[in-house]
Amino acid sequence: IGVNLLAYTGGNSILLIDQYVDPGEISAFRFTLNVANPNESVIRSPQSNITYTNGSSKPLYLADDQTNQIVIERELGIESTGITDITLDFDVRKSIFISSDSRFILKPNVRVLETKSTGLITANVSNTPGRVVVFAYQRGTFNASETTPVDGMSFRKAVTSSKVNQGKFGLGFLETGEYDLYFVKLGETGQYLEVLG
Repeated sequence: IGVNLLAYTGGNSILLIDQYVDPGEISAFRFTLNVANPNESVIRSPQSNITYTNGSSKPLYLADDQTNQIVIERELGIESTGITDITLDFDVRKSIFISSDSRFILKPNVRVLETKSTGLITANVSNTPGRVVVFAYQRGTFNASETTPVDGMSFRKAVTSSKVNQGKFGLGFLETGEYDLYFVKLGETGQYLEVLG
């Protein structure tokens, strides 16, 4: 299944599969990715790409130590009657990196969630200067060190994030709990400038 991940942000989703599953307990989920490995001679088709706004694209590669299968441990009960909805929340911000040789590298960061146990935060904000992103943290887990990049990533402990677009944002698939929201101003290339509040 081919999906434009950036088309499904802010709580939007797409149905990937609908099928019968034998009742019982699930302990993990296994996913096979159609992403090239730079150390393989195999050309995957169709391949996964990063597509720019001008229509050009570059291939997306797995990290050298990454196989094309990922396993996410998550215990979940499937009942004999009824429907169980499961959401895979793929965090693009935490999953794609640029290597030293300018390749786009995928290190998947995916949350497996029982959809009925999640919620959505949407809001309108005013007076947002330039490029602003809102980060959701579990209550009390944010500290100033989050603004300092480690291995190319800042705001590492954020559960999810959303770009503020024309004063609106949506943070989807949050599990039950208390969250702190932080509004962050970014530069044109995505670099951290300041925490607005």
